[in-house]
Amino acid sequence: MKHLSTNLCSKTKVNDLHARLKAVVDEAVAANPNRTIITNITFDRPVECDAARIQELASHLLRNALAHGAPGGPVSFVASAHDDDLEIAVWNDGGVLSKQSMQSLLKQAWIPASDRASPSLGLHECANIVQAHLGTIDVTSSPTDGTQFIARIPVTRSRRLH
Repeated sequence: MKHLSTNLCSKTKVNDLHARLKAVVDEAVAANPNRTIITNITFDRPVECDAARIQELASHLLRNALAHGAPGGPVSFVASAHDDDLEIAVWNDGGVLSKQSMQSLLKQAWIPASDRASPSLGLHECANIVQAHLGTIDVTSSPTDGTQFIARIPVTRSRRLH
C-alpha cells in the first residue's frame, strides 16, 4: 500500500486564473459533448495560489460530477474569489450520497494499488490539494438539491505547510 501524501503547493500571484479554469471546463466540455456544463467563473483580482494544483482540483471535481451525475443531466461549475477566499463549487443532480459516504470521501486514505483507479481517488486528491492550500472542502447531497462539492481556499494569507 502507498500513502497519498500532501504535496506542498507553490503559491504565486496568478493573474489569469479565470483563463486557466476556463481551459479546464473547455476540456471537460470537449470530452463530454452531450452534457451541459453551466459555468460561472468570476475573478476581480489576482489570486495567490498554486495555479496548476487549482486546475487539477477543478478537473477532478468536474470529472467526478460528470461521472456520477445523472446521465445526460447538467453539471454546474462556479469559481470566484471574494472576501478572503477562492471558492470552487461543482454541482450535479446525481444520486444522493449517504452521510457515511460524504464523511469518508474526502478523508486522506491508504489506498491499495488495486484500488488506485477508483472514482473516489480523485476526491482524495482534491482533499490533498485543498489541505495544501490551507483550505476546506465540503460536500452536501440531497434528493431535492443534488450533490455539491465546495472548496474554499484562503487567498490573502500565505503560509507554508510543515
